[in-house]
Amino acid sequence: MQNYELTYLITPDLDEKAAGEMQEKINNLLGASIIPVVFKKIKLAYLINKKIDAFLVSVNFSGEPTKVPEISKEIDKIPEIIRFLLIRKEIEKPKKEKKKKIESMEKLEVDKKEKPKKTTKQKITDMDALEKDLEKILES
Repeated sequence: MQNYELTYLITPDLDEKAAGEMQEKINNLLGASIIPVVFKKIKLAYLINKKIDAFLVSVNFSGEPTKVPEISKEIDKIPEIIRFLLIRKEIEKPKKEKKKKIESMEKLEVDKKEKPKKTTKQKITDMDALEKDLEKILES
C-alpha cells in the first residue's frame, strides 16, 4: 500500500450539491481509506476550458500502485473534472537527533569556559611589550 494525494478541479457549471455528489463518486472510485483535505470553490489564475471558477477538491488516500493507472483513466473519462493531479506521497520519517553534534557543541562550551580571558591591563602590557620589541628590531 502506498499513500497518494489526488487534487482535482470540478467544473463550476455544477451547483455545490452536485459538486459534492461528484466528490462522493470519486471517493467511491478511490476506495475505503480516504482523508478529505480540501473542498472549496476557487477563482482560477487562468482560464481552463473557458472557465474562470472551479471547485477545488484534494484528498489523501492509500492504495495499491497497480490500481493507480486505472484510477487515472476513470477520472480522465469524467467530463465534469476539468483537471486533476495524482501524486505519490512519501512518508516522513521522524528525524533523529545527532548526538555527535550535541557532544561537540558541549565540548566547545567547556573549552570556552576553560580559557581565561585577558584583562584590559594584560592587553595593554602585551601591546607595550610588542612596541618595545618592534623598536629594537627597527633600531638594528
